[in-house]
Amino acid sequence: MVNIKSPAPMPMSAIVSMISDMTDMNIMATEQVAKVLVIANARNLPAMDVLNHIAAIYDFRIIKEEDGTVLIVTAHECQTMRNCDELIRVYSPVNVQSSALMEMVKDHLSETGTVSINEATNQVIVSDREDILDRLEYTITSVDQMLTTAVFETNEITSQEAGALLSSIVQSPGSIQTDTAGRFITVTDTPKNIERVRKALDELDKPVDLVTEIFPLRHASCDEVGYTIQELFRDTGISRDRTHGGAAFSPQPTGQGEAINALTPPGVRDNIAAQPGIDGGGTAERSGMRAFALGRRGSVVIDTRNNAIIVTAEEAWIERLRDIITAMDMEREPFSYTFSFAELETLDLEEKLALLLNTRGESYHIDKENNKVSLFTTPQRAAIALDLFQQWDKAPSQIIIEAKLLSVSDNTFKNLGLDFKAQHERVRPYTPSVITREGGIKLAPPIAAGSPITELSIGSFATSDYNLLIRAIATDSKTRIITEPRIATLNRKQATFSDARQEPYTVVTVDGQTNTVLEDVRFLDVGVTLEVLPEVNDYDDIKLDIMLKLSHLVEFRNNYPVVDTTLAQATSRTPHGRPVLLGGLQLRRSLKQHSGIPVLKDIPLLGGLFRNYEGDKTDRQLILIVTPYIEDDQRREEDALLMDITEMEASMMKNSIESNNKKLPL
Repeated sequence: MVNIKSPAPMPMSAIVSMISDMTDMNIMATEQVAKVLVIANARNLPAMDVLNHIAAIYDFRIIKEEDGTVLIVTAHECQTMRNCDELIRVYSPVNVQSSALMEMVKDHLSETGTVSINEATNQVIVSDREDILDRLEYTITSVDQMLTTAVFETNEITSQEAGALLSSIVQSPGSIQTDTAGRFITVTDTPKNIERVRKALDELDKPVDLVTEIFPLRHASCDEVGYTIQELFRDTGISRDRTHGGAAFSPQPTGQGEAINALTPPGVRDNIAAQPGIDGGGTAERSGMRAFALGRRGSVVIDTRNNAIIVTAEEAWIERLRDIITAMDMEREPFSYTFSFAELETLDLEEKLALLLNTRGESYHIDKENNKVSLFTTPQRAAIALDLFQQWDKAPSQIIIEAKLLSVSDNTFKNLGLDFKAQHERVRPYTPSVITREGGIKLAPPIAAGSPITELSIGSFATSDYNLLIRAIATDSKTRIITEPRIATLNRKQATFSDARQEPYTVVTVDGQTNTVLEDVRFLDVGVTLEVLPEVNDYDDIKLDIMLKLSHLVEFRNNYPVVDTTLAQATSRTPHGRPVLLGGLQLRRSLKQHSGIPVLKDIPLLGGLFRNYEGDKTDRQLILIVTPYIEDDQRREEDALLMDITEMEASMMKNSIESNNKKLPL
């Protein structure tokens, strides 16, 4: 499977190289194809699907060799190559326009075939294999006949129903039209197809015997069942409102007798009237009954007085409706499900249950406090709902958050060609955005404005070189690890790490009445606090909400502590195992160390001869590396393999950095 994301155009040669590396396919592209700039984005798609999609957009041709090699060429190159047996043939229709044949010809072409038209000369130019061109010639000749028009009248079915059934016979550029009254159908096509339509219509438009069946309901409401039947068959054109003498389903009782008489065939009215509780007389005797049309001659009567459904239709429709009514007329029972893992706020249950349950006769209650859902429905629908609940109620993914807070020398970044910090004169006025130096790796802007030399930036790299880069920085001899937590948490659960110490200080107060001095010892937490909230989506990408707080005690002023605090908040999205880096906090320190011969180095005046001073004025930066992992056995094996592969490469990069450090003057 292929995963490619190219937000900007890149040479086709680069796309071919990436697909070859991902699939081990032998893919070759000609020089003309290789230099074409293309944009390709694919997620978990077969390689050939991606290549075919690119070829269709950029008019390439794909040739598969016998040894499995895939060759990509231009359309012109395909015509001149020896192993491409495509031919060009020109068709000149007489009775139809070339533009009308365009779509039909495209449906017959192979993957490498092309078609174009010349409207001025009414010609169709096709390039493809010889066998396909021969079939196209027969098809175009069949279509290129003098078209005729015939009008047919339907008796038993509507013209709309006939048109839907006959549309597969009529071929372009022919057409089929129906009237609004539903009685006439107009067909324009070749004489041969007109005759095929006539024979098919004779078979479809035959008189059918209607059957009437009464369905007494024990549990469901007849209004509920009738409404459902009407909605089910409305989209298919079977259930509809009649504009000529019929009536639609309506909750209003007025005119019910006339509606039933209009919707029910004459030969069936007496049969309905003979049923218990149904009188064939006028409107008064039809109180509590409503009806709507089913097909051209059938009907559905809703008997609210007896809670029954009366169906008049063909036997086949009776069978279908019997299954529907039986499924709906089942006793409703209470059911409940308590979610063990999933949080109801994240499932959108209201919308999903509204689609699953029939709100006219079924109900549900969502108890978010107890993480419980109660249903009142049929056992069949309850089984479906409970099965869905079990699928949604899966244990949340366990996430491992590995973090490293490092103090890194500026020389290390310079040796690697990186620059995370922003200089004062390179910060745009009145804006917190940071501009990295030319050639540096661009990271996202800081979350909030601060001192120009105390900005935090966040970035994510997509290549495996980034993992090597992080390892090289972390293992550099001048890099100091401030803290290195590893925290286990669950999906959508915040992980918190605190490496803080309590600094005591005393607050002195004097009681004004007794002059008593009161001392209150308090403690101040200073150090490092890291909070990470992971959220895994359906594609196993991990969204990270990161909060880093650094604080240290500067001094005491008037017996009150002065604390220097840096707070950074950022949001990033990264796949499993890919680090996210926050960097750019500049630390400027001047450290002096002295060493020498014990005792002798401390002799006044002469001790300087036995002492050695070393100074370290190298600026340093703090960077935070956060790497999320989704815990499972398969990923654990893949991570171990990746670590073995990159360890040696990281060691080589580290040696290169240390070699460069030795060449720099102190």
